[in-house]
Amino acid sequence: MVGYKGDVFLICTFGNAEPLVFKLDLKRGAWEKKENIGSLTSFVSISSCESRTYVHEGMLRNSIYFPKLCDNENRCVTYSFDEGRYYPREHNVNWGKQRSSENIWIEPPENAMELI
Repeated sequence: MVGYKGDVFLICTFGNAEPLVFKLDLKRGAWEKKENIGSLTSFVSISSCESRTYVHEGMLRNSIYFPKLCDNENRCVTYSFDEGRYYPREHNVNWGKQRSSENIWIEPPENAMELI
């Protein structure tokens, strides 16, 4: 579950199937199924979730980033609603291998390098 500017989204994943997205209609108190997340980029794990409209160059909007590294690669698994697929397509990830405590999203301060 993730919030952005007063909206609440529920993102459900099932193995390698397309993620399901629901938006809470606060007036009716009901969940509405959505086909995408629009201009948002969501960073989703069991322990934490973040959503934003601004992302770094090279990152995909209308996408979900998962904190799972692919084999020996240095990138996360991503699902793009625009393309209707995961990146990389053949990601060979054992989704249950990592403990949930290892999967957390944080936004470092802009001056992070000065703090090291």
